[in-house]
Amino acid sequence: MEHQEEMDYFKVLEEKIGELINRVSSLKNENKSITAKAAEQEKIIADLKGELDNQKSARDKTRIRIQSILDKIDKMDL
Repeated sequence: MEHQEEMDYFKVLEEKIGELINRVSSLKNENKSITAKAAEQEKIIADLKGELDNQKSARDKTRIRIQSILDKIDKMDL
């Protein structure tokens, strides 16, 4: 009887280890997926920051040109 109980314990232990291995494998795959998505999001953020910087630069140039035109108008004797 004891021998059978020991075998049952080993069987349960093997099943638990198998489940654990499967879970670890699943978590590793999930981690890879999340890491890839995070890298993709970081690239999108970097692209958007670059676009925002370009828009700010264009806005600043436009502001300077408008101010220059307004200064010229102010200097005119109207």
